Amino acid sequence: MTTRNRKVLSFVVFLSIMALVGQVWADTHTRLEGSLSDHDAMVVTTRASVGVTVGEGTVHLETGALRLAQGGPEGGFLRVTAVGLTPGSRYMVLTGRELIYAFSADHNGRFSARVTDRIQINETVKVRHSGRPFASGLTDLQVVDLSSAATGAVRLDRPMANGKRDLIETTPLCANNPVGAGAGEAMVMSSQNGQAFAVEGWGLPPFGELIVIADGITVGFTAADEFGFFDLLAGDDPNADVPLPPELDPVTDIDQILVVTSDQVTMLYGSFDQPCSGGGGGDPVDAGSISICSADDNLMIGWMDWMIFDDGLQTAMISAFELPPDVSVDVAFDSIFIGTVPTSDWGELFVIFSSDPAPGELPLPQTAPPLDEVQTVDLTSYGVMLGSGTDGEECDWIDPPEPVDQDFTNLCPAAGGDPGQQGYAGWTVWDDGAEDFFIHVAGLEPVQVLTLIVDGHDLGAFTTTQWGDLGLFFSSNPDGGGHGNPSGQDVLPLPDEIRPVSGIDLMSLVDGDVVVVEGSFVNPCDLPDPPQPVDQDYTNLCPVDDGNLAWGGTGWMVWDDGTEEFYVFVDGLEEQSTWNLIVDGHDLGAYTVSGQGHLGLYFSSNPDGGGGQGDFPGLGLDALPLPDEIRPVSSIDLVSLVSPDGAPIVAGSFVNPCDLPDPPLPVDEGYTDLCPVTTTMATGQVAWIEWDNGEEQLMVAVYLAEPAELYEIIIDGFDLGDYEANQDGFLWVDFSSDPAYDGQILLPDAVRPVSNIDVIEINNSQGTTIVAGSFSEPCGMEWEYESGYTGLCDAVGQQSGHAWWWINRLNGQVLEEAFEVFFWQAVDQMTYSVEVDGLDVGEMVLGDWWDDVLVLGLGTRGQPPVPDELSPISGIDIVRILDENGLEVSAGSYLNPCSEDESGGGGLINNTNAYVD
Repeated sequence: MTTRNRKVLSFVVFLSIMALVGQVWADTHTRLEGSLSDHDAMVVTTRASVGVTVGEGTVHLETGALRLAQGGPEGGFLRVTAVGLTPGSRYMVLTGRELIYAFSADHNGRFSARVTDRIQINETVKVRHSGRPFASGLTDLQVVDLSSAATGAVRLDRPMANGKRDLIETTPLCANNPVGAGAGEAMVMSSQNGQAFAVEGWGLPPFGELIVIADGITVGFTAADEFGFFDLLAGDDPNADVPLPPELDPVTDIDQILVVTSDQVTMLYGSFDQPCSGGGGGDPVDAGSISICSADDNLMIGWMDWMIFDDGLQTAMISAFELPPDVSVDVAFDSIFIGTVPTSDWGELFVIFSSDPAPGELPLPQTAPPLDEVQTVDLTSYGVMLGSGTDGEECDWIDPPEPVDQDFTNLCPAAGGDPGQQGYAGWTVWDDGAEDFFIHVAGLEPVQVLTLIVDGHDLGAFTTTQWGDLGLFFSSNPDGGGHGNPSGQDVLPLPDEIRPVSGIDLMSLVDGDVVVVEGSFVNPCDLPDPPQPVDQDYTNLCPVDDGNLAWGGTGWMVWDDGTEEFYVFVDGLEEQSTWNLIVDGHDLGAYTVSGQGHLGLYFSSNPDGGGGQGDFPGLGLDALPLPDEIRPVSSIDLVSLVSPDGAPIVAGSFVNPCDLPDPPLPVDEGYTDLCPVTTTMATGQVAWIEWDNGEEQLMVAVYLAEPAELYEIIIDGFDLGDYEANQDGFLWVDFSSDPAYDGQILLPDAVRPVSNIDVIEINNSQGTTIVAGSFSEPCGMEWEYESGYTGLCDAVGQQSGHAWWWINRLNGQVLEEAFEVFFWQAVDQMTYSVEVDGLDVGEMVLGDWWDDVLVLGLGTRGQPPVPDELSPISGIDIVRILDENGLEVSAGSYLNPCSEDESGGGGLINNTNAYVD
């Protein structure tokens, strides 16, 4: 068990995100709150348009405020602008214990940045690390002002249509079993127009269908996205995904929450009355920051931010920009080598070092000084100093441009047009003379070509996205302007015909001769009010037979514009099967089930869109015409799904609602690791579950096996069969006493009850056991990482290269070892070789980063392998680079590092690191 109290319990590769429920420092520090539904917003999602100007929001701190603007319709970036802050103060943004962004105010209390690869917005906040998401579904963020220790808590929220939603209460959602993953949060909310219930989760298996249940009442269904994140909002408001079941009125009485899969497996659970423990670990007890300045002009290019937690965890986040693109950067604290990190295509660097690394983090070497004692931070690349910082010393700033004049206005649908087609336009004049003009419209036809007309000037034809959005941004300085670009579009040249932008009045988007949307700065239009439901109901669809696993729900809505809607969803059906929908004796047709056993149908009296909300329940379905036979929908009672021969599988009634059977819950479970038996990197896990319905389940997973090879599973001497690893070397087998889905295998009686199994062996096709484990005597896996680094200096002591080795061990067994030498003072057409402790190990070749850097790689990351004469690699000392004449041009030692003059780097000491995962 590590200091974060984490253990790998899942067979699914997932991201573990800890929800901020414990309210860090809540009892001793000022708490400053904002929501996403108004101008006091921390972050604005693409859904938030009502009550927010131009997709921007502001959170007010103890001194000053932060303004943040969303990226483009497909994500893009987060724009951060701060004014009135404490001059020179450092601010950190965290989710739970994860430090996701940090910045310092300048000497005028201002800050401006475009965060391009760590925070992206697309329907919800996604935080990314090196292009991969390492946190998603951020319901709670903290903004910490290190100068005053004030903490601003900012909550992800979606606005009610005509009023700000006030948060009432939250509770965490916890993973329910060893094969479950992730966490979540449930919220109950109210507003002046109604109430709402919201659930979201993260770290779940991607693309899995899910059902949200509150106090035994099915609220609705959703699906995890590609990052394992989901959210579901139920309420009276048209921004909700599903209506709030009347049985859950009032929402303040809700207690138990379950999130289950389509086959009724519980993934998350929670309670408002007795909250579960959602993880979290210790609180931060100390934090700080060191500014990193450019080597040539002392301008701010980044920071090293650190935090220490009360359980001993130490994390250091380095964020830097304006570096050379696609190069390797060596990070050093107090001249001690910490690690090497690549920069992005646009010259940004972002890395987190941790004493207990989570996925996406790098280990903090044991030789690293305590973070609260670090005095200097250096960033070097091939001996060239790129940036450095000293504790307590600040860099110079170039003040960002400031707007001196600006205006915004609505873009409204033309008379008789679709009320869902609407947007905004705006212009800004900056103090450096730059002028910007921009528009954004949503709800248009996908991939539609529209012409933009501004004050009678045709600015060209533009195509909407596949989601029906159109965003355009024009600037008088397209190569260096776009300071206020709110949506991350490409910056287009600002036509002279519409300058100065302060004189712009009329704008329209036209399709041929038809005006789609239009607006005016002089006479602003009012956006149409969204439709409101005036009546609605929902009921369960329950299985007709005890033995069948199908279940679902059905509901109807009447809108204030007269539109009527009716929907049905059923899960647990046989894939690709066909069923007839019967409503009050009327056969509404035959429909085919999806490949996941799901059937969803949505009917509307206005299927083409113009009224209602169109697919209001969030089913992601095309609208079908609502048959006259079942109108008005408020009179519907009996709904059933029947086979072609008339046999019902699910049925429900609005007059006499049925109760869905409770999903099975685990009553006992066990878990153990599978550890390597031979010289292999393969590992695995085994888990079993006994459910309260009598079902037994056994799951086996093996990682890093040979791709596409057959493996035999032996449990207590009984052969469960041969199973093939996939192309990634991942083997997954799920046994059940009552298989419920395609691919689940019948559990043999020989290993029942599963609670009695002990020894598990996985054999390859030659009969050799590669991994094994035991429940009575669990094996352990101790991963050890060891490395050594030293600078290579020329005859005058200037660093001209470096040498680096590393070893990965599992339970003392070497799984990977490598050795690399870099040299950046090569003479054209000259051949160079490397000698280690007197042994010639090969010639150097051009590296993949800079054209003038030579490299030699040995071991698992290069060819040839590390020679036996150098074993163990941790014992090497002298490294020499020789030219083709045998003359030494650079050399170094691990035992006695070379010295250097002030112009170079290097001479960093040998370091080792070992940690248990």
